[in-house]
Amino acid sequence: MISQNKALLAVAAAALFLSGCGAKYQFEKARKLEAKGYFVEAAIQYENVSKKYPEFEKSPEALLSIGDIYRKRLKIYSHAHRYYRELLEKYPNSKPWAGLAKEGLLNSPDYYPLRAGSFWIEGDSASGGRNMRSEWNCAEVSTGVYSVQRRIFAGARKVTEITRYFKKSGYELLESVTNSFNDSSVILAYPLVTGRQWETNKDGSTVVFRVEAEKLQVTVKAGSFEGCLKISEESQAARGSRKYIYYAPEVGWILTSVAAAGGEEHRNTELLSYKISQQEK
Repeated sequence: MISQNKALLAVAAAALFLSGCGAKYQFEKARKLEAKGYFVEAAIQYENVSKKYPEFEKSPEALLSIGDIYRKRLKIYSHAHRYYRELLEKYPNSKPWAGLAKEGLLNSPDYYPLRAGSFWIEGDSASGGRNMRSEWNCAEVSTGVYSVQRRIFAGARKVTEITRYFKKSGYELLESVTNSFNDSSVILAYPLVTGRQWETNKDGSTVVFRVEAEKLQVTVKAGSFEGCLKISEESQAARGSRKYIYYAPEVGWILTSVAAAGGEEHRNTELLSYKISQQEK
């Protein structure tokens, strides 16, 4: 009986070893396919790993890789959402994969691309930037933390310079006056769907943000953009008056309009030109 038990244990150990080898081999095969640019094939291979070997230590990473392929490479955001959510449901405590999946959800699509070297030029809508212009420049100050410096001009004269800090944490995009984020405001909060609302502190006042619409087509001086997001911002210190911010996928802010209580919406400033760095986040 003892020898029989030993034999059974040996068989089980061998099966476990072979299973681990198979999972590792298939995961490495997926990585090689991805590195060569065979993104669909890589995604299929990663999914085989996650389905066949759910206990494999790299299965959470495999799911994240699928989500990243659909988000960054193929731009099929509904698929990216699916695999990020699957990772969070199956492996909620996996590090760093669960945290990266949360960021992936917020970035599918990315309505506020934080990439060093990117810039945006904002101008007043009335004069097309001749009266007021603001130049935004993005830099990475530490891992995952970015600064956006805004130089504001009245005509040709520089009026002032403002720097704000941003980072994506979990399901939220945070903006702060300092890189300590002790005074941060929540600018975007997943899920970015119509009706989603959140409250935050901004510039010493309580502000309510609300997703008013999705998938809009918006035309500004910089061009015409599809799949845009419209978010309202209402300060509790001035109830009824609203600011509306429009974001385009993979570009970021493109338009700000304002409306007094009960009044019509009027364009204030809009995107004149931009360049988004291809640097991966």
